[in-house]
Amino acid sequence: MTYEERLKRLLGNNDPFWYTTIDNFVKATYEDEVQGISDLENLAKDSVKFNEFTRQIIQRRDDLKSVKDEFFREENINVEEISKKLVLDIQNLDDDIETSISALLNRKLDTKTMFKIDNLVIGKLKEVGLYLNFGEYENQRVGLPFNIPFKKGYIQNIIISSRIYNGKYGKGSIFSDVVEFKLAGGNANVRTFISFCIDEKIKDKATLECSIPFNLSEEDIIEVNKLLNEIKSKYQPYDVEVPRSSIPEYLKYTDLNINGIDYVVNSNDEILAKLRILIKCELANQTLSKSYDALINIEEK
Repeated sequence: MTYEERLKRLLGNNDPFWYTTIDNFVKATYEDEVQGISDLENLAKDSVKFNEFTRQIIQRRDDLKSVKDEFFREENINVEEISKKLVLDIQNLDDDIETSISALLNRKLDTKTMFKIDNLVIGKLKEVGLYLNFGEYENQRVGLPFNIPFKKGYIQNIIISSRIYNGKYGKGSIFSDVVEFKLAGGNANVRTFISFCIDEKIKDKATLECSIPFNLSEEDIIEVNKLLNEIKSKYQPYDVEVPRSSIPEYLKYTDLNINGIDYVVNSNDEILAKLRILIKCELANQTLSKSYDALINIEEK
């Protein structure tokens, strides 16, 4: 909608006097007429204030700048706090709700400030395993992304490190059997590998790796996030690990990294078992085992 159309809609009539009066005010006090009409639309939400504003621009037509200063005084905008609140609002959205940053903000701010807020929101969402899923609107977000509709999308980076002891070299024989899982939208990838430290038959190959891409249903994505939230509520991040000197006790735990935050989880925990199934750890290990068997057979021939 053009500036002229927005001004006519704001006034709700075709009175040329008020159209000209408001138009003169905008052009005399704003470099950007779009910002001017946005401020007026926001002010018009309070009919008492807007009526007083129109009275003042008639009475003080020779000093319109002072009218602008009185009614549109620049706020001290804390973009950091605004972004934090928006992230909380997005976290609380139902998965099927479609909205935009501007709609959630429910206030008019200048474009420069909105870009700052949008960038901060995207960064903070990554920290909590979320992103803005623009879907069919993806190609439009290069313009004004804070006006583009989105749904809440999930992104997760999980590393499960099972502790392994091969018994040959004392405390130095403790290694990790690692499975990495990445999720963005419905696109998932699980990766695992065997190190020569764990199995000497691999010898100079150093690492044998397997990576499997797959899709997760919306129900499975919700379940993965539910399980991760259960782990976060049950275990404290960066909890003190069992000392390596107590090897049998040390091996009872699994190291779990969720989006950069480390947890130490009981290896027999049912939550961990369910998570392994959902992110296809067993499929990755089976596929890796086939590659391992093929490699060893070649080595032994």
